Amino acid sequence: MRRAKCLLWFVVVSALIGPVAAQAPTATSVYTLVGLWEVTGSDAKTFEDLFGKYQKPILDKFLADGTIIEYGFDSSALHRPDGYTHARWIVAESRGNLEKAIGAIVAAFDKLPVEQRTRMDKDYDRMIKKHRDYLNSTEGYRNKPGQYTKGYAIESFFQAKPGKLRELKDLWAKYNKPVMEQLLKDGVVLAAGMDTEDYHTDEPGGVVVWYIVPDMASDDKVDKAFNDAREKLSQEERDNFTKTMRELTEPEKHRDFLSVIRFYAARAYQPVS
Repeated sequence: MRRAKCLLWFVVVSALIGPVAAQAPTATSVYTLVGLWEVTGSDAKTFEDLFGKYQKPILDKFLADGTIIEYGFDSSALHRPDGYTHARWIVAESRGNLEKAIGAIVAAFDKLPVEQRTRMDKDYDRMIKKHRDYLNSTEGYRNKPGQYTKGYAIESFFQAKPGKLRELKDLWAKYNKPVMEQLLKDGVVLAAGMDTEDYHTDEPGGVVVWYIVPDMASDDKVDKAFNDAREKLSQEERDNFTKTMRELTEPEKHRDFLSVIRFYAARAYQPVS
């Protein structure tokens, strides 16, 4: 649920079928810090309001001065009994800039009166059932600058087979990236990218392909764009793609996630060529 249905090239295939060292990012990678929380249903609105009151102003400041290039906060639209309900993500061009943003959030909390901190700690202890974090490398990152309080974050998880991660990324870049970049230029999609863990807290080889749209009508346009692109392939090309995906991924581990945007903001970003 950071950023749920797969990009159509992957949809076709799905229908048919202590930390280790950080991985070296590509020249066009950015870093994304993701926090996930499971919040009790009756406290969801309070949890979201607390983010808007205490964290959003700090992140807006760092977005304005270029320390970060994107942040967002969303809640799950498709609920699962074992899943997380809320996510916050922060995107920056370096880990150091992520540290500055998180450090400022912690420092602001520490400056609150003791009574207020104690009360908020108790509130968070009551609201939050579980929590975890990811530090990801995001490849192919693109965005449309702006601030939004509605929309949808759509992501798909794929597990690459051992030794096949790079091939899976290359396949995504060849077939998905050109279509998604055109959708970004057309204003259909607000942001998009592909995440892998920078520090592995889950099984290595996991890939999250994601994008953000302002509404579900825009997601219909995403579907159409990928379907149209697929129709331009020959039958042999489609068969080869399906075969390659089966060789590169573990289909039974594929999952999709759909979340509702509560807060989202991004500044202009120019990828390193």
